[in-house]
Amino acid sequence: MDQSAMKGPGMSTQAIYKITVQGKLPDNWNDWFNGSLISTQSGMGGESHTAITCRVRDQAELLGFLNRLNSINLPLLQVSYIQSEQR
Repeated sequence: MDQSAMKGPGMSTQAIYKITVQGKLPDNWNDWFNGSLISTQSGMGGESHTAITCRVRDQAELLGFLNRLNSINLPLLQVSYIQSEQR
């Protein structure tokens, strides 16, 4: 497949992602995620989930964020690509 025909982020493209996990992260944890926006919502059954909107330099940094969440045992619900950014 022609790589130039692909849309979206590349392995070394700076981009914004929204990562959603089950449970609640304290708002002051945004420093742990390089100043990312952290928002928590409660569902109808009282369960909560946290959305982390983060800017990453490349796929390796995104993997670092995901590994941090894994290390604190928060179930990953969704990872959404928002947009690429020009360097």
